[in-house]
Amino acid sequence: MKEIAIVDIETSGFQNQGGLIVEIGIVGLNLETGNITTEFESIVKENGFGEKHSKDPYGWIFQNSDLNYDDVLQAHDLTKMIPDIQAIFNKYSLGATAFNKQFDFGFLKSRGLTIKELPCIMLSATPVVNLPPNPEFSDAK
Repeated sequence: MKEIAIVDIETSGFQNQGGLIVEIGIVGLNLETGNITTEFESIVKENGFGEKHSKDPYGWIFQNSDLNYDDVLQAHDLTKMIPDIQAIFNKYSLGATAFNKQFDFGFLKSRGLTIKELPCIMLSATPVVNLPPNPEFSDAK
């Protein structure tokens, strides 16, 4: 395996609380050369996205990033982008960044996407990076 893809999503909250995907980014990474290619990058809107997603408990992403609620309202429907995203996923084995693979892939799989998964990059890097744990946890991150 010489090329993989890295995917990261932003959401309006946790999936089990009704959060929705609001942005998806996917890059291809050649493990031999280090070359990175942008495969997909878009703000997206899912059915049901509305005013309630702009405030607590859903509005965290809009208050803690440069992502704008109105940009999501104007975004293309995620459902229409699923075939393009799946075509990228078919081309690569995937790793995830940011919070963790389980979070990102859980959202994506629940939308019907099939993913050839690699081990979680965040968890795989933990023994190497060995950052101190968050105060409420005992394990390194």
